[in-house]
Amino acid sequence: MKSRLLLAAVILAVSSLLAAADSRTPPATPATIARGSLRANPDASAIERALLAKIPFEKALATATAAVPGKVVAGELEVEEDDTLQYIFTIVAKDPARKVAAVCVDAGDGRILGIGEGDND
Repeated sequence: MKSRLLLAAVILAVSSLLAAADSRTPPATPATIARGSLRANPDASAIERALLAKIPFEKALATATAAVPGKVVAGELEVEEDDTLQYIFTIVAKDPARKVAAVCVDAGDGRILGIGEGDND
């Protein structure tokens, strides 16, 4: 599982770097991702994060795949830099114009906080 998450993180990082080089597709940055509704301790364990989340993983996953249809290659519940609790899904999109996407879903109210796109070439 950790190797899959690491692979997904590497794919997302490379895609973000390629997107940054392509001015047509700006990468998701803290300025373009909305702030989540739940605050959490950055040192919270996985169990503590799961207990704090008001939206179940499955519902957040359905929201993410509705926004970006494709194959989900990673998904986790994280405390972001702004101390908000968010689900982050890495999706290999069905849409040929969008290869890899990172979809952020608020763990408190289930809304999409942002979608970072990969390389469009």
